[in-house]
Amino acid sequence: GTFNDWDLVALTNHPVWLLVLAALVLVAAVLLSWTGTKGAPLKTRLGLLSLRTLAAVAVFLLLLEPGRRLLATSRQPDRAVVVVDTSASMTVGDGPNQRIRVAARAALDVVDDLKTREPVATPEVWLFDERFTVILISDGADTTGLPLGLTGDLRAAIAQLGKPLQAPVHTVVVGADSAFKDINLERAIADEFAFVRNPMTIDVVVRQRGFAGTVLPLALAEDGVVVARTDLTLKETTGADELRGSFTFTPQRAGKRLYTITAPVLDGEAISENNRLDFTVKLIRDRIRVLQVSGRPSWDERFVRRLLKENPSVDLISFFILRSTTDISNAPNSELSLIPFPTKELFTEQLSSFDVVIFQDFNYRPYNMGVYLKNVAEYVRGGGGFLMLGGDLGFSEGDYAGTPIADVLPVRLRGGRGHLDTEDFHPQLTDAGRHHPITDIRASDLGVGTGTGTGTGTGVDVSNPFSILPPLQGLNLVAGLQDGAVALLTHPFQNGDDGQPQPVIAVRDVGDGRSVSIMTDTTWHWSLPQVGASSGGSDAHRKLLANTLRWLIRDPDLSRVSVLLDADARGVEPETPVQVEVRAVDARYQPDPGATVKVTVVPLESRASLDGKKAGATTQGLTEQNDGVTGADGRLRFSVLPSAAGAWRVKVDVSKDGRLVGSDEEVFVVRQASLEKLYAEARPELLKGIAAAGAGRAVTPDDVRGLPVLDHGKTRVHRQQTEAIWSRSWVLLLVVGLLAIEWWWRRRRGFA
Repeated sequence: GTFNDWDLVALTNHPVWLLVLAALVLVAAVLLSWTGTKGAPLKTRLGLLSLRTLAAVAVFLLLLEPGRRLLATSRQPDRAVVVVDTSASMTVGDGPNQRIRVAARAALDVVDDLKTREPVATPEVWLFDERFTVILISDGADTTGLPLGLTGDLRAAIAQLGKPLQAPVHTVVVGADSAFKDINLERAIADEFAFVRNPMTIDVVVRQRGFAGTVLPLALAEDGVVVARTDLTLKETTGADELRGSFTFTPQRAGKRLYTITAPVLDGEAISENNRLDFTVKLIRDRIRVLQVSGRPSWDERFVRRLLKENPSVDLISFFILRSTTDISNAPNSELSLIPFPTKELFTEQLSSFDVVIFQDFNYRPYNMGVYLKNVAEYVRGGGGFLMLGGDLGFSEGDYAGTPIADVLPVRLRGGRGHLDTEDFHPQLTDAGRHHPITDIRASDLGVGTGTGTGTGTGVDVSNPFSILPPLQGLNLVAGLQDGAVALLTHPFQNGDDGQPQPVIAVRDVGDGRSVSIMTDTTWHWSLPQVGASSGGSDAHRKLLANTLRWLIRDPDLSRVSVLLDADARGVEPETPVQVEVRAVDARYQPDPGATVKVTVVPLESRASLDGKKAGATTQGLTEQNDGVTGADGRLRFSVLPSAAGAWRVKVDVSKDGRLVGSDEEVFVVRQASLEKLYAEARPELLKGIAAAGAGRAVTPDDVRGLPVLDHGKTRVHRQQTEAIWSRSWVLLLVVGLLAIEWWWRRRRGFA
């Protein structure tokens, strides 16, 4: 409480301008003293000037009203932040050698050392200031996949850590002892998707400590079934070196598959959970297998066949009829170069191997195919894609009315023949067609600017890109649409029996499959140079056919129902909910509000959870029956909390008005343990790099005393008191005395 320091202060309340004016007046008085003593000896002039100057300074100090501020202060202790790593990797070890216990003892030693220093340094936890000292106690375990050792890039990144701190950073390395032994399947190297029936290679990066020279057997399983094995000889690695095992196999089934890489737990391993690695790969068809059957050679057949053959994703089997069974030939079949139409083989044995079947201007009767039409209909309901293109041998003209094929078409056929219109027309784009992926063809794609006017100079509406294209010629007329079918393009003048415009392109979901009807054989006109379009336009016919194939095979990008998961590609932390979003669109590919969503969450492997209970999952945002309803944006959001590690499948079925809209599913993986536990290997080189970047020292837990601490030399003021100096009598006497002496000397020398 006693004053142990002081400093001088000015107590004046005079404004600055008055002080400046007084200073100018006093300087002028000093100058007058010098000019008024001309002719006197230099010694006399200097003496008088000195007296006048001292008096002026004394007067100005009186105007400042000087005072003395008394201070009671104490030295502020230096601050040091002690940061102790308490992550899961610090639980490695047993008893007193457990990393967290070693770290705790080291932290107590640091605190005791700082408190006994002179001056005292105060240890604090997570209190950061502009200038401080950090003492980091950790094992340095890394969960981001940094390479072993300090590479050039890693060293440069660590060097940036110490710059913002402007303080020494010391590190205490815990767990870097030779007793730690572990095998860690760090990560798998695989593509996000692969092709079925094509060789696939998956690499696994292995990190080891304490097992150099051991031959490690590794196994790769697909959905729980081992598909490949390999042996890896372990060795010491430094720097960016990696140990890699490689598996090569040929997947056979499409879909999202769970792959599991396992290694046996060796004697002495500190962590067993990181000997298993789960991940998923999406397997897709390498090519779309298409069967094209055409009733006769034609321009439409030629263009469709050429576009299918040029598409690298299509494996095409094409048959077009050059001679029917009624044609007269003077030579036996064995001497003809044409092969008979293999109806039985195609429509019984091979039918299920095709993704899409195309009937193009084809009449089935001359080839005795009536018995096989039921197979085609069942193929469609079972998940196949069916496309029928028009012409004078298609639809009603091909005698399909009343057959099983008619039941799976999007249109209702008229009985008998003679239902053809031969006039030219530009099809109209329906509201559904504006959003459907099959008719996703824009005016800008064709080299014509978008708009709502007649910008091509031909009188056609640019807002309807199909009016820009060359006109179609001829249309197969039908009674109308089947229930659940949607028309994408319609005829501008012709109406069906139901009074609605005649469909030009119509689509329909049939069971698990899909069908498309194109009611004309002149869409190849759209491959010709576009009327009024620039040379930069694309081939509308090619794009229409490609879009149709993608929709028929249920390309995931065109699905009406999709599931999105907010899950890390490396897996989800245990006991962490996964956010799920379901998106649903209607037949026009617009958001579908009010759709009922049925959610099923099941483990991909029928095994118990980590605590021995039956694996299950809880949901938030759904009813107890795991049902939900899409909102105004056609979306439903909820969360899933699995009870066990491993892979989980989220499957959704969306229905509207009692009819199934679509289904989708996704898979996510719950890690065997937290990343901190899986990647618990101590990394002393990282901590040494951090200490070097922070101009500090890296020490062991037994060598924590005496670490340098930044001395900022700050003091704290506890109490202060101010007393005036200028108001004392001796100060006034001093000023008056200086002025009197100067006046007496001047008069004695005869100056005024």
